[in-house]
Amino acid sequence: MNSANDSNLNSDPNPIPMSGLPLIRVTILGCGSSGGVPLPTGNWGQCDPNNPRNRRRRASILLEIGDKTILVDTGPDLREQLLTYGPPQGLDAVILTHHHADHIHGIDDVRHYVYQRRAALPMILLPETEAHVRENLRYIFEGFAWYPPLFEPQVVEPSSGVIDVEIAGFPFQLWRQPHGRVETIGLRIGGFAYSTDCVDLPATILDQLRDWRLEVWMADAARGEPHPAHAHLEMTKGWMDHARPKRGLITHMSEWLDYAQTLAATQDFVEPAYDGLVLEIGG
Repeated sequence: MNSANDSNLNSDPNPIPMSGLPLIRVTILGCGSSGGVPLPTGNWGQCDPNNPRNRRRRASILLEIGDKTILVDTGPDLREQLLTYGPPQGLDAVILTHHHADHIHGIDDVRHYVYQRRAALPMILLPETEAHVRENLRYIFEGFAWYPPLFEPQVVEPSSGVIDVEIAGFPFQLWRQPHGRVETIGLRIGGFAYSTDCVDLPATILDQLRDWRLEVWMADAARGEPHPAHAHLEMTKGWMDHARPKRGLITHMSEWLDYAQTLAATQDFVEPAYDGLVLEIGG
């Protein structure tokens, strides 16, 4: 197990500086909460089933930066997400924000990309996420019978602040985010930042997000009412007012946040995300 302090998280000895980043292409594979929308029971909640932007798979994004592709989270919808919005030609790294089921239970689908590249994929994750995955899915790190190891765990420890980490040769900033009883990874690359699954953000992190002058910030809001593990819409709107990205996007939305109603309730520069949305940033 490697930490950010004693292991380079990429084999490239000359990472590209932030000012020299190529175009960042972000594909939103899913922006739904843990049950998706509609729920498996068919419950649409307050969402209009006639609006296709209300049909949401579990939260995940794909980052394409130059010739590198990085997957953020591997939920149970992953196979269909990749086939619908790709599939990418290959993967160069996986980031797991945390170990909840809606973010890791599609992880085995990535093994076909491992077979394709004939080498384990770097997986960036927190120490507690690594411990959970190793306890419950040991084979993905150690192999089993004729199956080779699928991932090389590369553990990061942001502690209480922002850390710099190289992933696939590019400079990322990572931080911890409170999410009920666990914590998650927030990330930034160039003009893009991603904060899924968080119920609060420290003032120091919000100040940093503002100082980065982001083009796009995607942030969690599960519903309109307060939630013990997720931000709610008014809270996220307040974060957006503080950080002032050029464009703010709401993600991890439950069946209680209708697309059109949420769009009408947010600031001019903030909108709900939707599955399949593609962003092009910088370059």
